Amino acid sequence: MSRFSSNPTLEAGERIVWHDKAKLSLPGEAVGGTLYLTNCRLLHVPGRLSRGRQARAWRLQDITSVYGAQARDQTIYRDLRPDGGPLSRRVNIRLQDGSAVLFLIKRRDEALAELQRGTSPQHSA
Repeated sequence: MSRFSSNPTLEAGERIVWHDKAKLSLPGEAVGGTLYLTNCRLLHVPGRLSRGRQARAWRLQDITSVYGAQARDQTIYRDLRPDGGPLSRRVNIRLQDGSAVLFLIKRRDEALAELQRGTSPQHSA
């Protein structure tokens, strides 16, 4: 880990499967940090420079889909768009409650493959 990133707090029996730098896109801002895929959860841990920000976590069983961005007129960001960043970096996470989470990741294609594999029902079962 670099001096600007933070380590995640893992639960008993939890292990990191994949991680990369990622920004969590929120309305009006993007919070830099590291996205971790574990065998139980997806976690975004803000960098140490993002003071006052809490880590966020989503259980793998709550994730219904992971997909890359589409043209703006085909996404939920058409009318109300958080700091969306370039299309080539967008990774969308859809949750069971119908909400969506947007991450900006430089190596998007690699991230999509890892996240789709890690959140698939046969993998997390």
